[in-house]
Amino acid sequence: MDKKEAVWTNSDLVTLGKYHRRIQWVVLASIIANILVKLSPEIGFPVFCFFAVTGSYILYKYLRALRASNPLIQAILLWIPLVGIFVLLFSVTEGNKVFKSNGIKVGIMGAKTSTLEKQLTT
Repeated sequence: MDKKEAVWTNSDLVTLGKYHRRIQWVVLASIIANILVKLSPEIGFPVFCFFAVTGSYILYKYLRALRASNPLIQAILLWIPLVGIFVLLFSVTEGNKVFKSNGIKVGIMGAKTSTLEKQLTT
């Protein structure tokens, strides 16, 4: 069954929305960490490792909420510089498709959880 055709309950969408906002911040942090690695490896590498660890955990939880078939593999790919950014962007795009197919507005930094709950209760 395709994610677009899957039945998403209100609680599923709220959970997905919570992780969707977090993953947007991970995308931003990952871009900054990749730039730091190129500019100053002695400072950038520890920063990259920190964001790779925390980002992998958040990405894994997000992909589980998104019902992805291989969340662990995608979370591990986050450790590869630049490849991780593309994995994150692809994941965010998939989440946006789920929200739009359920009639939920998504902003630049994801769907606000408070707005999401209001839209789902009306």
